[in-house]
Amino acid sequence: MACTGVTTAGRGVAVARPDVTRCELSAAGDRARLHGLQVLVSDPQAAARDARAAAFADARDRAEQFAALAGRGLGELLELTETPGRGTPVGRAFKPMAAEAAMPVDAGTEEIEAHVTTTWAWA
Repeated sequence: MACTGVTTAGRGVAVARPDVTRCELSAAGDRARLHGLQVLVSDPQAAARDARAAAFADARDRAEQFAALAGRGLGELLELTETPGRGTPVGRAFKPMAAEAAMPVDAGTEEIEAHVTTTWAWA
């Protein structure tokens, strides 16, 4: 048995539309099989930058809260360490169906994480 893989790309929800997928499968003929769908973030670097900014803002907010609880002000940042987060695609299962039937599609989610550890001086 020979297998050939095909990857298609698109923007937005269009790639997860059942009618588009059905059209692609129909064009391939009766022997075509769909083994799965995966929707990914198109610009993971931008998503990672956003995640790092949010992680840093959260770390600063927590440090300011702890400084206030201690009756102190927050000083300068002394150390910043990033533990890289990884994108984690979380797929959704679907049941195989006849080509004529409506194909339910749930694209799932992809998580882009950033983890930072900060050390601050007192003001």
